[in-house]
Amino acid sequence: SAASDVYKRQEVDEFVAILKAQGDNPPYPTSVDFHPTKPDILASSDSSGFLRIWNISEKKQLFCLPKTAFKQARFQPTGKLLASGYESNIHVFDFESKKLTMTLSGHKKHVAYISWSLHK
Repeated sequence: SAASDVYKRQEVDEFVAILKAQGDNPPYPTSVDFHPTKPDILASSDSSGFLRIWNISEKKQLFCLPKTAFKQARFQPTGKLLASGYESNIHVFDFESKKLTMTLSGHKKHVAYISWSLHK
């Protein structure tokens, strides 16, 4: 709904302000993606290669996976899996356990975008 979109935008603005307050030269976000069923959960990738999961209502980082994401972080439509692009690999994590379930290698260049299919 339009009201929830405004709420999310305000929360993201506050989240970006928190990132900027982390220091003079913090890593910059390269992508953000809301969890499809948990509206307070946000995944971000950043310029240092970290995949971070945030609770934006509590304004805190829940966990961080180093050297796993640079350009993209995308939740699967069900929210069970989270994919990230790092260099020429795509890493797929089980969101709840935070465990790597697979790595897709073989891209000739850096992974620039990830999109999940809605097909079952």
